[in-house]
Amino acid sequence: MKSISTNPFLITGYQGPDYFCDREKETASLMSALKNGRNIT
Repeated sequence: MKSISTNPFLITGYQGPDYFCDREKETASLMSALKNGRNIT
């Protein structure tokens, strides 16, 4: 069983839906940037 991280600034790996929920607007923005070849890092 995976323990929940106490670090609020996750930088590696997918931690599950608890850390990435209700982000439709942000996901759409990231997908648009990726599809258009824009660097967003």
